[in-house]
Amino acid sequence: MTGVQTCALPILSYGKTAIALNPKVKGVVLPDYLMEKMPVKLNLSYKFDLNVFELTENELKVDLSFNNEKFLCTIPLDSIFLLAVYDTEINYFFGESFPKELDYLIEEFIIQEAEKKSNEIDFSEYLNKKD
Repeated sequence: MTGVQTCALPILSYGKTAIALNPKVKGVVLPDYLMEKMPVKLNLSYKFDLNVFELTENELKVDLSFNNEKFLCTIPLDSIFLLAVYDTEINYFFGESFPKELDYLIEEFIIQEAEKKSNEIDFSEYLNKKD
């Protein structure tokens, strides 16, 4: 069992959760325009008006709205490399799922966090960067 499999259900049950995933992992099904992005960031919550929200041992199936249209997304758990619960300090990073294409972000992150000289780390700002 991977770290994502262990953490996904408890994390998603907290409330609004952000996930970052690699759309190039086999089995990912998202709207076409998202399949070209790296990384893909999605917000999930049991409280959203969802007809489908199924979490199995290997994947998450959820119907999300994109541009006011529902789309059934399939997200293999091994494509997820970040789970973060909004308004909490709960976040998990899964290095084994981190896309190689984003390795440069890790270097930037380490350098900038060392310069902060702080114990507080916020990885989300690096996910919002555009190439």
